[in-house]
Amino acid sequence: MLRWAPSVAPGAEFVAGSAEALPLAGRSVDLMTAAGSLNYVRLEPFFQEAARVLVPEGVLVVYDFSPGTSLRQTAQLDQWFEEFSNRYPLPAGEARALDPETLAGLDLGFCVWRHERFEIGLTLTPEFYLDYMMTESSVAAAVRGGVPREEIRSWCGASLGPIWEGREHEVIFRGYWACMGQIRGSGPHAVSCR
Repeated sequence: MLRWAPSVAPGAEFVAGSAEALPLAGRSVDLMTAAGSLNYVRLEPFFQEAARVLVPEGVLVVYDFSPGTSLRQTAQLDQWFEEFSNRYPLPAGEARALDPETLAGLDLGFCVWRHERFEIGLTLTPEFYLDYMMTESSVAAAVRGGVPREEIRSWCGASLGPIWEGREHEVIFRGYWACMGQIRGSGPHAVSCR
């Protein structure tokens, strides 16, 4: 991502770091985003770092998508994904489920100002969807556990074949975004979730 960043945003500065130890000066950031990443971090240290680097009126935008597991006209892909998840389960403790309600319930100095759930349909080829499914963390866990990658790919390809029938389909990706800000005491710059 860092290699491609200059072509996407010429003149911008990019750094790599840990969510729990951001390589940024205090009160130096107006807008911070977390895209499908907070599920994998230690939340308390992350929110402490976000509070440190954000300016007082700074905004944290959290967003994420679930895997594309649905087709508009049929439940076949949902059923397939359930079988896939039973066969190749997510590793225990590797990621936590987050959504706007969970984020709003955290007592870590931030509140959710606004949020929205949405879905996006993307037209995908069977080959693209198979390649995409091979990037799931459950596949990586199965490979680490000794299951050959080609065995997983073969099962996925064979079991997806009757669903895709060799043609493109619109796959539904469900997601959310949540705008968050720091909760501050009283006075003209107080922020409250109420």
